Amino acid sequence: MQFNSVITYEADHSAPIEIPDESPTAATIRRTHASTEASIKALGVLCLLVVVLGALRLAGSIAKMDTSSTAMQSILFAAAWLVVAARCGTWLRALDPRGRLLYTLLFIIDLGVFAYQTFQAHALLTMLRETFAMAATSQVSLHEHFQVQLALGLAALIVRLAFMCFLWNRQGRMVMSRHYRHTIIPATPDITHRSRVPLLFLLALLLSIAVMAGVGIVMA
Repeated sequence: MQFNSVITYEADHSAPIEIPDESPTAATIRRTHASTEASIKALGVLCLLVVVLGALRLAGSIAKMDTSSTAMQSILFAAAWLVVAARCGTWLRALDPRGRLLYTLLFIIDLGVFAYQTFQAHALLTMLRETFAMAATSQVSLHEHFQVQLALGLAALIVRLAFMCFLWNRQGRMVMSRHYRHTIIPATPDITHRSRVPLLFLLALLLSIAVMAGVGIVMA
């Protein structure tokens, strides 16, 4: 009896134990990251919109500019920026991680350009005040113009910094991963992403105005 009891005990514990699979399914992962996916794709569209508006502004500026070397350098710089921004928008629409790297590079470059232009504008304004002793009305006009440009530039940087946050956070890295693009999305074709249309349109309007103001400063 003792021998049979031992056999029964060992037989019970040698039986396979079924462990429930608690790993998330592709559908669960897609639904969890749907909002971030929509935001990144919308950012790609926003980049392409800025490129179109920038190209129109550049075309108008070319018609009014002279053919000096400085003017040509400004045109080439603006054209190169638009080409790179268009490529960035295309990659972001495809959830390609190269778009995130390119967007980050553009943000760093624009941050440096903004800081340089702000310093130059402030120095020029100070020089005009001290050297030419401008009238009070002229000083107020230039000071207000400088403040408006500074506010627009800062607003654009803040918006773009917010975009950087969801490009590099945990969900953003997941959405732009190879596994998500080549496994999760093809496995869940019936799941549509949610789009934050009103918010993105407001951000697009703000960023477009700020970029147009920045292009105007560069071309001036």
